[in-house]
Amino acid sequence: MDGRGEDQKVHKDVARKSLEFQEQVTAQSRSGSRFRWLLNLAIALAVPGFFLILTQGPQWPAWSGLLILAVVYIASVVGLAYSHPKVRTSYRQAPETQVKPNMQYLIAIAIILLPGSFFILLSSRLPWALLLAVCWAIAIFWVLQTRMLDVNARS
Repeated sequence: MDGRGEDQKVHKDVARKSLEFQEQVTAQSRSGSRFRWLLNLAIALAVPGFFLILTQGPQWPAWSGLLILAVVYIASVVGLAYSHPKVRTSYRQAPETQVKPNMQYLIAIAIILLPGSFFILLSSRLPWALLLAVCWAIAIFWVLQTRMLDVNARS
């Protein structure tokens, strides 16, 4: 009888610890989603802002756009390292089973990269360049929020 009672006590302790761990993960995901939202917003504003500064003439020097990108990049790296200190990336053991890029991934890459090439055509037309920057920022934010580039979400 003593062995069975001790086993039940051990199982209850394991169940309690796993529930506590689940609560911690849930709390981290709530705070992480807020951080991810702010990070995605900063990236979505910084990239079109850089192209706008770069192409709209001598009003702003080009280094100011690079400075904005550098600050956002460093803040995102530090923020991610701070928010996930004990998370280790998993490595796939079988390369042939790795997730392949699908159409959703390719569309996301196109949304992020292609609008930048149109800023050179709009270098003398500030209102159209601003409209392109706003639309591109919204599109980048949408791509990042929906995790279209996340390989783990597709596996």
